[in-house]
This record gives sequence, structure tokens and C-alpha cells, in this order.
Amino acid sequence: MVKRYLRKPSLKTLKLKFSDILDITDRATNCVIGKQIRPALRQMLVTDFAKEIRYLCFKNHSVYVYTKNNLLIKYDEKTGQTETIAGALGESLIVEEITINGKNETLMISGGGGYVGTKSFNIPYGKYSAIHGGRCFTADNNTVSFCAPFDFSEYSYSELSGAFNTQESDGEITGLCSMGEFLYVFCQRAVYKVSLNDNSIFVLTKLPVTVSQIEHGSVKSVGGKILFLSGKKVFAFDGNSVCVVDERMEQLNLSRINGASVCGEKYAINVTVDGNYAQYVLNAVDNSVQIVSAVSSKCTDGGYMVDDTGKLYKTLLSEGDILGGAFWQSKPLYFSSPYAKNLLEISFFLKGQASLKISGDTGISEFLLVDGVNIIRLNSKSRFFTLEFTSDDCFELKEIAVKYRIIGE
Repeated sequence: MVKRYLRKPSLKTLKLKFSDILDITDRATNCVIGKQIRPALRQMLVTDFAKEIRYLCFKNHSVYVYTKNNLLIKYDEKTGQTETIAGALGESLIVEEITINGKNETLMISGGGGYVGTKSFNIPYGKYSAIHGGRCFTADNNTVSFCAPFDFSEYSYSELSGAFNTQESDGEITGLCSMGEFLYVFCQRAVYKVSLNDNSIFVLTKLPVTVSQIEHGSVKSVGGKILFLSGKKVFAFDGNSVCVVDERMEQLNLSRINGASVCGEKYAINVTVDGNYAQYVLNAVDNSVQIVSAVSSKCTDGGYMVDDTGKLYKTLLSEGDILGGAFWQSKPLYFSSPYAKNLLEISFFLKGQASLKISGDTGISEFLLVDGVNIIRLNSKSRFFTLEFTSDDCFELKEIAVKYRIIGE
């Protein structure tokens, strides 16, 4: 009599490598998979300047770009036409709007020179600018300069024009914003309110709000409040107090923050993730978030960005555009063993919430995943399976592991 000894089926646990399961056939929008940003390609080419661009800004349905060979070019989004309107303006470009004698004018400010129609002015250099109370304010380091009311040629530090300084201990100025009857000056570690006293002298008041490391270029007026970025969190300022409105950016593996832009009620933070440009878009109305791919870090209000070769793109962030939800569908995933297999469970480490559909050659199962570790018990004999995640919000999938039994090894 021959005795037969049956080998006990072995249990295997395998942590899937995202580098092996992600490829260009994946379909994904607004999610992060294994530290890789999987954004939707939601942008369209509108024109090609064929020139290297220093700066660009958006005003009155027009994009103004300042090239590295000192040309100022205007692109009209209504007509699609471009025209060169000035040259050799300086080292930066800012576009603001003001009413002079009942007529709307557009003011282009640059280092050492400005442009209004056919008239130029000597305007102090500033990284940031704002129009408030008929004056143009520019800020650089800890100094805010301002012109005389409705007279951009008057920066001679007379009774009507001049400058004031913030405290150096509060860090550099990171943005200017006009809201209501006051101008607000944002520094890295403080917020100031600017007002006129009875003698028409500007008074600078440091507000009793706690802020730290406000990002340069992130201060924007959106939906009747001022939003800014600090420590991967979006804060809102209403003129008196500061509160956190979004912390989901902390889930991303950001390597750099490149400033912010506004399109309607959407606040878009320009970021770099694993060497890829993207925009983290917060809707100020419903507080929803989307992640949108980008071709460059050079972005401006109105949803425009330009790449290094001078191609101008329009990101689909306009008022009528819907960027709802997040989605990822993997390619089919196979086990490497040639022996019979019995898939016992799959575990997922997720940031956020998502619905999951697991499709195999033996059927489809659906589950709801919550924030944290999720263990799905299957007991399936499928030879392969495909994962499909959907969510009303952005999510991050940090880890996938499978446990299976091999029979006949």
C-alpha cells in the first residue's frame, strides 16, 4: 500500500508595487495612486506665441504675456486674436483695473515702467499690486508704495503719494488684496489692515490673527473672502478672523508650490508633484476639490497657463465646466504563479472615501471603502481582476496588498 501525502496549500501575501500596475492605459481623474498624481488632461491649446514667456496675467477677457525678449503681447479670448502692444517694460508684469474720469482703463505695471494705452509712468517695482481707493499699490519685501489718487504718474512721495513698511519680523510681504473699504497686506507671519485717518494719512494696523508661513503668491480674493495657503492648508480671511477651509492638500506628496490663480469661484493652487505640474482646485462655493494636470507652473487668473515654448493653454475651469468626482481604473492584474490560485482577500490603505468595483473572469463585486485600512474578503478563483474606484471627491490610494492560497505548488 502506497501512502500519499498531500501538501498543505500555502498562503501568500503580496504587496502590489504601484510601479508595476500603473501604465498609460490607466483611466484616471483627480486622484493620487501610490504617490503618483493621476490627473485628468483637462486643457486645450488656444494659441502659440512661439516665444519664451517671463510672465502672464489675465484681465477683461484678455491675456497679457511678457516675453523674455521684452515684448508685451495681448491675446483676446473673445476674438482669438493676438497683438504686440509694447516692448521693453521691465522685469515683471501685473495687470490691474481702475476707473479714471468715468472710463475704465487697464494698467500694466512692470519694474521701472508702466503702460496705459499710449501713456507710460514711472511706477515702483513690486512683486504684488492692488488697486484700492483710486490708488495703485505695489509691494516688495517689506515696503508698500502708493501713488496719488487717480494719478499713476505721481510717486514722488508727496503728501498724496508715498510708502509705508511692515515689520521685518513678520517676514516678507506675500500678497496685497482689497476687500470692502480696506486694503489688506499679507506677510509670511502677519496680516495688516490699511486705512485712511481723518488727515488722509494711511494707518497700518496689525490684526490679532495667528498665521504662519503664508505662501508667496497664494493670496487671492475669491467669493467675497480672501483665500491663502499656509503649510499645505487653505485658509479663509473675512476681514476679522482666519479659519481653515481645506486640509486635503496634506495628502499629496508635493515637492513645490508655485503660487495660485483664480477662475470664477475656483481657487487653483499651482503645484509640482513628483516632477509633474498640476493644479489643486478648490471650489469656494461647495468646498469640493479636484486635481487637474498642467503644462507649466506659469499660470494666471482666468484658467490660463503657458509652457516654456510659448504655447498658451486654457484649463477647463470656467464657470460652466464641471470637474466632478475622482476615478481610477487599473489595468488587469494577474498573479505570477502558474499554479491554481484562490484569492482570499485584498486590503487597501486609502485616504478619503471611494466606491470600489472588483471585476474578474468569474464575476463582479462592489464595495464601499472608507478612510484608513480596508480588508475585502473574496475567496475568488479569478485568474485576473481589475480595480475601479469612483468618488465624489479626490482620494489617495496609498497601498494595495493581496492574500491568496496556492494549490499544487
